[in-house]
Amino acid sequence: MDRLNLVFSYYDNWLTHFSQTDQIIISSLILIFIVAQLFLFIKKGRWIFLILVIILLPGTWPLFKSLAKVIWFVIKFFITRIQGNI
Repeated sequence: MDRLNLVFSYYDNWLTHFSQTDQIIISSLILIFIVAQLFLFIKKGRWIFLILVIILLPGTWPLFKSLAKVIWFVIKFFITRIQGNI
């Protein structure tokens, strides 16, 4: 998570060069892109493959759990950036 915080701090530093309206638009677009990609991933049925991998290889559960935490952390980050600029 430390590296992710470092990436977010770079993002915050880069975003300070834009006006608040532009910051809202940029953060919203990135958030929409991430959510749309997750939706497409689920819609195409690839989640079934992930469930089979977790069932057949139980050691992969911690990997998927940590990946889900990172994705949720990224989504929360962009939501707070949007709310903070409104």
